[in-house]
Amino acid sequence: MTWGPGVTAVPDLTPVSAINYLRDAEQISGARFGISISSFEESYIRERLSAKPDFAMLQYTLSMEDLMRVFTVNKEFNVDVYPALLIITNKSAKIIGRILNTEVQVKPDPIGDAVNRARELLRYFPGIYLSAPPGGDFEAIAETAKALRKYL
Repeated sequence: MTWGPGVTAVPDLTPVSAINYLRDAEQISGARFGISISSFEESYIRERLSAKPDFAMLQYTLSMEDLMRVFTVNKEFNVDVYPALLIITNKSAKIIGRILNTEVQVKPDPIGDAVNRARELLRYFPGIYLSAPPGGDFEAIAETAKALRKYL
């Protein structure tokens, strides 16, 4: 590989080192930096939150145990963490099951189930994000958002 005059190699950055680098860059002031948490292992969660991002988005899980692990670790870091609320309908269950590598059951009232799970999540987290995996049920997301407005 050849380099031209004045060109230097840029070392690979991890999300953690990128946030630290960007915070030190004088040209970037007032920016908010987020990070994705895609594993629910405590050491991984701790590593991500140690970068002190302004917020963190959690990848998909239906496990309250996973979410409570993040909540507990985050007590040390106090980062705004947002879990995904998956709306499980006949249309989305198969896709969500494939993503989570588990069988996902559809409740008799999918919107009511999503609202109940949202209310539980909001006991621990400052907010949630509603998500429809590719091919998911976007209409159910809109219905859930409308139903949640009544509770928030």
